[in-house]
Amino acid sequence: MLYENASDVILDDIFLDLTGFIPGVELALKMEGLNPAGFPTVDHLFVGAGTTGTLMGVARYFRQYSPRTRIVAVDTAGSITFGFPPGPRRIPGLGTSRRPEIFRPGQADETVLVPEADAIRMCRRLAAERGLLLGGSTGALEGVRVLYVGEGNNTATALAQGLSHVPGCRVTFATPPGYELPADILEEAAKRGAEHGTELVQSHSMDELPDQVDFVYTTRWQTTGTSKGDAHWRQTFRPFHVDEALMNRWPDAWFLHDLPAHRGDEVAAGVLDGERSVAWIQARMKLTSAMAALEWAAGTA
Repeated sequence: MLYENASDVILDDIFLDLTGFIPGVELALKMEGLNPAGFPTVDHLFVGAGTTGTLMGVARYFRQYSPRTRIVAVDTAGSITFGFPPGPRRIPGLGTSRRPEIFRPGQADETVLVPEADAIRMCRRLAAERGLLLGGSTGALEGVRVLYVGEGNNTATALAQGLSHVPGCRVTFATPPGYELPADILEEAAKRGAEHGTELVQSHSMDELPDQVDFVYTTRWQTTGTSKGDAHWRQTFRPFHVDEALMNRWPDAWFLHDLPAHRGDEVAAGVLDGERSVAWIQARMKLTSAMAALEWAAGTA
C-alpha cells in the first residue's frame, strides 16, 4: 500500500515473504511509520488471537524491533490454536476448532484463555459504564437474565421475539393481570427459545420473581395515542413499579427503559437517574439506529 504521507510509505514487495503476516506488520508500521524507535516503552502487548494473522505479523515485527516487549496472545477458552484441549464455544467468530495455517508456535510469550462468560460480562460492563457497544453481535447477550416489568406491549413483544434467538437466556415477564403479552406471540417465542436453551415465562405477581437478574426492563404504562378501558387501571399497575427496593433485590442488575419515562409511575426517579440506569445509553443507541434505518430507507446507505 502507498500512503500519501511519506513517513507511512509501505511497499508490498518488502513483505512478500510474510504471507499471512502482512495484516499485523502493516498495522505496526502504520502506527509508527517504519520507525522502530517508536516502541521503546511497550512492556506488554496484548493481541486477540482470532485466526492469528494480526498476532503473527505484530509479534514478528516486535520481535525484531522491540524484543523486550512481552507478547501476550488472548484467545477464548475451548479454542485449540495454542494446543489447549477443545471445548464448547457458543460465541461465533472467537477461537478455532483447527489450527490456522498461518499460525507459528512460539511467537507469543504467553497465552491467556478468556472464558466466554467473562467476555460477556466485560461487554456488558463497557456498554453500561462507557457506552461502548462491543460484542453484542458476537454473543454478549448469551445467558442473560432479564426481568421485564409492566404491560405486555410492543416493547415486551419485541423482547420476547428478539431474546428467543439468543442461547441460554432466562426472560421473565411480570405483567399486570389482563395486560399480558399476546398468548400466541409468547407461545411462539417460547417454542423458538426452547430450541436455543432459552426460557421465557410470564407471571402476574411481583411475588414470583427470579432469584437472579442481570437487567430490569420497564416501559411506559400509558403508550402515546392509546387508552385503557378500565378506569382503575392504575391500581392494577401500581404493584408493577420499579423502585429502589425492587432493584436492591439484585445489587448487580442494570436498569433499562426505552423512554420516554414517567417518574413516579412505572419507575422511581432514583432508579431512572441512578448509577445503575443505562436508559440514556439506550437512547443514544436508538438515535444512531434510527439514523441508519432512515439512510437505508432513503437509499443512501
